[in-house]
Amino acid sequence: MKSPGRFILFFFVLFTASSSFAQRGCDTRLWKYVYNQQWLTIKKTCMSATGTVYSVLNQEDGNVHIRLDLDPGQGNLLSDKNVSEQYGCLLVVPVCACEVTYPDARETCEGYINDVQIPQRGKHVKVTGTYVFNFQHGWYEIHPVTSITVLD
Repeated sequence: MKSPGRFILFFFVLFTASSSFAQRGCDTRLWKYVYNQQWLTIKKTCMSATGTVYSVLNQEDGNVHIRLDLDPGQGNLLSDKNVSEQYGCLLVVPVCACEVTYPDARETCEGYINDVQIPQRGKHVKVTGTYVFNFQHGWYEIHPVTSITVLD
């Protein structure tokens, strides 16, 4: 019979590893809170981008749209639509991060409280999440966002 100490240690290590996963990389559990995920094609399951926050817009579906003016050398993350319709920015989307006012989206965010801190305009940040192509709009996004770190 195994000692209780080993049993407790196993669950402590398991809990610590799973709770720190989102801090080190991407939390794939967030996908169940993505509204209209059928519009998105995953290009990279986990990546980070850095840049300056150009704008922050709360959406009716509970998501926050952050336009990220990318640091030099990351222009390959953008499409022509990112340039023409997102002011040359990468759209990054923390899900369920504001009040849901669109009735069809309420169920998507039900029971989830997003703890990603939304940065202010002008902040230099690192954003980590899933890199996707939104074929409904023709631009690239990090959606859902797992973490945002202010770099200044």
